Amino acid sequence: MSNIKKILVVCTGNACRSPMAEGFLKKDLKVEDGFEIASAGIFATDGLAPTPDAVHVMNEQGIDISAYSSTAFSSLLAKAADLVLVMSEEHKNFVIKAVPGIDKKVFLYKEFAGADGEDKNIIDPIGQPVIVYRSVRDEIQNLTQEIIKRIKSSH
Repeated sequence: MSNIKKILVVCTGNACRSPMAEGFLKKDLKVEDGFEIASAGIFATDGLAPTPDAVHVMNEQGIDISAYSSTAFSSLLAKAADLVLVMSEEHKNFVIKAVPGIDKKVFLYKEFAGADGEDKNIIDPIGQPVIVYRSVRDEIQNLTQEIIKRIKSSH
């Protein structure tokens, strides 16, 4: 994929994983360089804040996601994106079914990062202890570094 400028990150409720990924992506893919990063959830309600634990663990990395507001997934958002990154197979299947013809630009987060391993899903930390949030944050951060390298090398 070349000329990726608009990226949509999708998870379930747009309260943990996708806001964390959005935060890491926005740190390195700047608006002034033409990038637009957004996130949404397949079962999200518009206008809700990220979970307190997601905000806390991202603050530990110097990234403030407290002002982020949840967005419900829509076909318009997906069609406008050059790349749709999802956290699980369930999300990928949902997006591809909801938006026919989009399959060539929908990737699992781990898949696009080139991560090896059996499980291509990133676990949902909602309702889990903060240590799980940190683990998910660290996984997303490491994967994001690879994703950014791939995007920057395609330009």
